[in-house]
Amino acid sequence: MNFAKRRAWLANCRRAGALWTRAEAAWAVATSEEEAAAAAAPALAKCRGCPLLVSGECFEWAQTDHYYGLAAELSWVDGTPRTAKYGPAVEQRAS
Repeated sequence: MNFAKRRAWLANCRRAGALWTRAEAAWAVATSEEEAAAAAAPALAKCRGCPLLVSGECFEWAQTDHYYGLAAELSWVDGTPRTAKYGPAVEQRAS
């Protein structure tokens, strides 16, 4: 990761740690698509304009890491992107 991208990660993701943790926790237990979207919104807003999003590195990392949470303006379940509105709790209840 080059210096500029590392600085972007530090500014957008790492410094938003508490916000991100709260957003992911609320998103994971959402009982409706609307609730999941509202929970995810503060964290996903941090993605906008991030060089890691633009370059595709954040998306690639989430896929490779089998990420469960919020990254690259999307919600993820085991490395598979979902729409931000579609929380895993909604998916599990629908099955």
